[in-house]
Amino acid sequence: MKLEEILTKPEISEIKKQYEGEDKIIYLSRNSSLLEILAINYFNGYHVSQIVVGKGWKDKLDWVRDNYETVLKLKGFNPYQTAKILYGKEWYEKIQWIENKYNPSNNNPEQVRKAMVKKNWKEDLGYAA
Repeated sequence: MKLEEILTKPEISEIKKQYEGEDKIIYLSRNSSLLEILAINYFNGYHVSQIVVGKGWKDKLDWVRDNYETVLKLKGFNPYQTAKILYGKEWYEKIQWIENKYNPSNNNPEQVRKAMVKKNWKEDLGYAA
């Protein structure tokens, strides 16, 4: 699997402009197991570019590779929702909340995504540590 099968040239160029952009592209290019997971789960260049923004980008990519299918996908979260949740701060805390406390009878994945992109996501979702 090649990076160009997921990201367009303009998307690659945009990622290169980010902090550690060259490192991000190299990491993606050399990580075939990650590219496979991204491809079979229909992540596109937009999703990937959202995930790699900011600090912790490698941890986010590794988390998707190792856990997306068994945590978020299993609970009904799609690549767009996943990318938006991983985009911001507290991404790991958000993932932990979904893994351990998400109740589909209270909120659907889209409602959770909408709440988690806000600063007050904990209050919106009735978060309890």
